[in-house]
Amino acid sequence: RSAGNMTEDIFQRTELLVGAEVMRRLASTNVIVFGVGGVGSWCAEALVRSGISHLTIVDSDCVAVSNLNRQLMATTKTIGRSKVEVLRERLLDINQAASIKAVQKIYTKETASDFSLDTYDYIIDAIDHESSSPIHPPIVVSMRFSVTTCFNNVPCRAPKAFLIPISARRIFIRPDIIPLRLRAGTNK
Repeated sequence: RSAGNMTEDIFQRTELLVGAEVMRRLASTNVIVFGVGGVGSWCAEALVRSGISHLTIVDSDCVAVSNLNRQLMATTKTIGRSKVEVLRERLLDINQAASIKAVQKIYTKETASDFSLDTYDYIIDAIDHESSSPIHPPIVVSMRFSVTTCFNNVPCRAPKAFLIPISARRIFIRPDIIPLRLRAGTNK
């Protein structure tokens, strides 16, 4: 079976629910997830299972014994391996046609230019420590699109932005890719 046919079959039930146009938009959406631990790993898998085909996962850590109880890719066989590489393998086992980029790096002021954040439609911050967060105010100011912030499940909405409820600490969304009828505050 070819990867293309399998991909169509994977998302057949989802397409029945949301329609072909939404599936096409999901497949062309570019997402980056910072931190693939107890929140980010589950988020990344949910994205791929939902039809996101362009995903970058960023984390500098390797799988540790202490990760076994909460992180998706953590098993006794993956201890010591790069979290992003192990998760990438798992995500490609789900959808081999997806483009999954694994970046084993820490986000800092010095490495910020390596990430080209303006090329992503969604930026998900699932980092467990503030110092490596990709969305400190200087970076947010430099972004060319409205953002929505969710911190501890308390939304703070920017104009014309749309919040997708997710347990990650923060999610930023380009509002121009969300259909008007789905934007917060509208029923059209």
